[in-house]
Amino acid sequence: MIYTSPHSNISNIIGTSAEDIDTRKQGSDRFLLMAVVVLMTFGILAVYSSIAFFAETKSTTAGSLIIGHLVKLGIAFIVMLIISKINYHTLAKFSRIGMVISLFLLMAVLAFGTEQFGAKRW
Repeated sequence: MIYTSPHSNISNIIGTSAEDIDTRKQGSDRFLLMAVVVLMTFGILAVYSSIAFFAETKSTTAGSLIIGHLVKLGIAFIVMLIISKINYHTLAKFSRIGMVISLFLLMAVLAFGTEQFGAKRW
């Protein structure tokens, strides 16, 4: 399906109507959700495969570290689902203040951050 304006003549030529184009009634994009879940799964596997040596140096178990990672991943997934239900026009109203806060935080890292391996960080 080609997206065109519902009022343009090309939509009548191709055979798409305004109802076909209106995605608000369709809900969330299931393909995108499945892609996120697949990427999260590969990320969990990558973290689990690389965490054993790190856990040994920190005198803890890989299982306890992966449980902490799964909890954080679950919280992030729930936040993602909640934010996906917010109209993006509402979020656009806060874009300027978000940009100002981001620039302020970047300058704070530059001023107060610690340097390690040639890079500044919190």
